[in-house]
Amino acid sequence: MNKSRLLDTIKSFSPQEFKRFAEYLASDYFVKHQDTIRLGLYILDLAPDFAEDNLEKGVIKELVFENSKLDDKKLFYVMNLLQEHVERFLAQQAYEHDNELMESLLLKELSRRGLYQLMKSRHEKFIKLALTQPMKVEMPLYQYWKERAVLDGKATQTSFRELKGLEEVSLALDEFFILSKLEISLEMYNFSSMGQKEFSPWLLEEVLARIEKQSKNQALVSLFYNMVLLFREPDDKIFQQFLEVLKKEEGKVAVNHLKSLYSLAINYCIAQSRTHSRHYLDYALDLYRRGIDSDYLLEDGYLQHRNFNNIVRIALINGQIVWVKDFIENFQQKIRKEWREEAVNIALAEVYFHERNYDETITHLNKLNFKEVGYFLNSRIILLKTFYEVDSIDPMLYFLASFMMYLRRNKQIPKVTRESNLNFAMLLNSIVNKLPSQAKGLMQKIEKTNPVSERAWLQQKWKEKMDKED
Repeated sequence: MNKSRLLDTIKSFSPQEFKRFAEYLASDYFVKHQDTIRLGLYILDLAPDFAEDNLEKGVIKELVFENSKLDDKKLFYVMNLLQEHVERFLAQQAYEHDNELMESLLLKELSRRGLYQLMKSRHEKFIKLALTQPMKVEMPLYQYWKERAVLDGKATQTSFRELKGLEEVSLALDEFFILSKLEISLEMYNFSSMGQKEFSPWLLEEVLARIEKQSKNQALVSLFYNMVLLFREPDDKIFQQFLEVLKKEEGKVAVNHLKSLYSLAINYCIAQSRTHSRHYLDYALDLYRRGIDSDYLLEDGYLQHRNFNNIVRIALINGQIVWVKDFIENFQQKIRKEWREEAVNIALAEVYFHERNYDETITHLNKLNFKEVGYFLNSRIILLKTFYEVDSIDPMLYFLASFMMYLRRNKQIPKVTRESNLNFAMLLNSIVNKLPSQAKGLMQKIEKTNPVSERAWLQQKWKEKMDKED
């Protein structure tokens, strides 16, 4: 069971979800199969560590079913039943947090039963509540569901009322489509910016044209619209407009959309920083700080490990070493346990490199397990820079050749990431091998090559080499 999808799913639970799932299993309404209940409660008792020895098949047969000779097929059957209940529990959790969906289904059922006065009352109460809530993409869809419930149940008999309802259905669907099209297109542009497949979003031009014709748009539309424009064509003025609207109106927008907008804006800033606009790193760091302070970049109280390392890297580039040390000390517990050691070691390696403590840099690089390709790439860059700084050129060139071969052969690395690292490696190789007479040409190449990792460091090293030659 240690490598089962059942255990992987349960491990993803928060402490509160462990408790609630135990309550779910104890309910006869949801679960009636006693073996399923026993297995589920046994697994929950092992949380949060889930010791592997206690999850061996033989142990489970003996402790849960009191039968060491239990047929493996029956155990597999019970595990599948429990997995189905785990998935149903997760769906129930999502349903309970989606007020619009719950209300729309209730209205539909009230309409089906002919309880029109109750339906009208429920709708009016929900609309009053919704006016005080942050904006969500799905809110217009609720209006559509409500009108459909009225029309399908023939709550009124006048043709005028039905015509008005149809008009409201159409307007609600238009608004939902516009918001959804913008949101989905943004995600697609985000993937394209990382070198994934290019795309041509159908009807996006019509959506953008309609928004431009409107004299006033709600905050969520404006934020999505400006971000789409930025991914299509970077523009400092539009980005400033986006930041102004975000700061002024974010209290009116649902948290799930703010999470997406903050992440997209940060990705945009990082991409812009690769093309000489280094001041965008200041914007990125400010968005990270605001996103963390407001919990927009936290999931169940945890900071995503990549965001943790991006914050460290950006702050170090901006020379904020003292702040970074405090950040690592205070925020490392907010990284999920399975990623914490890896994320902290790569962060400390970068800190020690900036402090020119190269022995400690190597020490922390040697502690990495490379759980994902991003950590491997970052570690190679730090290692190559360290070899250069301590004048270990021969080992550096060996690792450099190996690194370049790895980048060229590994097609699973996102295109922009692969090119940024490959360009860094080729430019570092040129710095080592170029003659002083080629100084001007190489500096221009470093400045114009896009994308490239560690541009500022490469420029500094080439300038230092030229100053020595003079």
